Amino acid sequence: MKMTFLSLLVGLCFGQGPNWYKQAELHDYPTSKYYVGVGEGSTSEEAQSNAQASIASQLSVSVESTVRTMVQEIDHDDRSDYLAVFQKSTKSTVNATVTGIEIIKNQKSGKVFYVFAALNKTTFLAGLEVELNQLWGQISKLAQDARNYLKEGKIFIALENYTDAQEVVVPFYTKKAFYDALSPRPYSTTETITVRGLVSEIRGILRAVNIEVTGGDKQSAMVGSLLRDPVIFNAYYQPTGTNKNIPIPQMPLTIKSDDKTIIARGSTDKFGNMETYITAIPVSTRYGKVYARPNLFRLPGLYNKYLKNAEGTATYEVTEHTPLSFNLIIRDEEDARLPKVEMALTKNIQKLGHSVSEKGQLTLEGSAILLSEKEVEGISGVQYMVTSELSILMIVNSSGEKVASFTATGKGLSPKSRQKAVDASLKKLKIKKKDLAKMLSTADTHLQRTFEKEAAKRLEQGKSYYKQGKLRKALGSLAMVTHGDANIKTALGLIGKIKAEINKAEIEEIERIQKEKESRLHYWYYPIPRD
Repeated sequence: MKMTFLSLLVGLCFGQGPNWYKQAELHDYPTSKYYVGVGEGSTSEEAQSNAQASIASQLSVSVESTVRTMVQEIDHDDRSDYLAVFQKSTKSTVNATVTGIEIIKNQKSGKVFYVFAALNKTTFLAGLEVELNQLWGQISKLAQDARNYLKEGKIFIALENYTDAQEVVVPFYTKKAFYDALSPRPYSTTETITVRGLVSEIRGILRAVNIEVTGGDKQSAMVGSLLRDPVIFNAYYQPTGTNKNIPIPQMPLTIKSDDKTIIARGSTDKFGNMETYITAIPVSTRYGKVYARPNLFRLPGLYNKYLKNAEGTATYEVTEHTPLSFNLIIRDEEDARLPKVEMALTKNIQKLGHSVSEKGQLTLEGSAILLSEKEVEGISGVQYMVTSELSILMIVNSSGEKVASFTATGKGLSPKSRQKAVDASLKKLKIKKKDLAKMLSTADTHLQRTFEKEAAKRLEQGKSYYKQGKLRKALGSLAMVTHGDANIKTALGLIGKIKAEINKAEIEEIERIQKEKESRLHYWYYPIPRD
């Protein structure tokens, strides 16, 4: 559009064109009832375009100050972002209006075309009022639904409604600015729902969104292999001033490695959980990290700074050998579990590069008994002395075979009571890392043979699930393929293929949802041109 007020002024000064063009007025089109514009060009189309641009420029100027006032009401950190949003909305409204501008005169003089265009203010206002009524109805419903969902604990659905409302409220206030600039009475609403208010409500929700790792953290694996257990991320909402954690279902998450590579996309289940199998490909030589963040693709980027708590991080260690997973069951003579003894065992197992899990490949089953007890005379009186012994068996869970064992002893002394001496003896049980390593070394050949057979079964199970289209179940089986070079190679190839298919399906689902919402919201940004 080449026509500007300056070019129009130059044209008038040099007296070019017919009188109605030079005066920019026609008798039947007073400026009190019409926006009018004139344009010239080497073609009729160019002249029409310039005349329309003149009216469009007048419309933009009429609302510019109102838009800037609205943006000034928004918090300082968000103003520049929203100014761009309002400018886009203003341009869209003006562009839609241009197609409704009527060409009143089109005259050629010499080689130049001259055009007079007009926009009926009453007609324009009537059309705006219809659009405002529709937009306000949408805003009111979306905002109210969002507040109700929030009260019901349906956090993500509430956030979706707030996001929809925010996308509608900008074009609403842009059109309202046009309406109020032309109408003797401003457009009134039953309640006040502002951009600033919605930003504040959305910000409050985002600040209360948290993501934590609730399973699969601190595992071990060889480079390029799958971590044995899935990493589980939990998304929850914690209202300000409370310790109440409300699970967030349907929250889309993106899982990335520490070099920012996207590993997986997905959504949380009804408990707010999303689980994913991780391939050990660390940036450093020994340790790797993965983290999850909300994938709120429709939420403007300016809100990202309010999601500081919404990141869960899991770490893993890379080992030179295939790590094993142990289940621990240590009991005393009365069949009660001994959690402190189990904790000491857990630390030594982890120091060897292995892990502890209820779904472990092996079970360390132990029983603590009293070997001896006696009372001894001391300087301060009688003391109780107890010697305890812990016998541990290593059992292959898939077959129930007992493949190795070791024992540990501990002595306890207490002047208070026999039970205190027993507790002290259990606390001093000498569970050494080298004893565990020796036990594993003793059973190594047998374990390798057993686990290779088990890995082959898991591989076939994974293939079967894959053929049935049960991709996540297939990953669960393939993650258990940890022995036998041929088994591992085949499993890794299939894992890569499955992960690619899952990611493709997740991306397609996100795009489908995005297109669906964009289609629904399209009219609010790009309304149907008025005739």
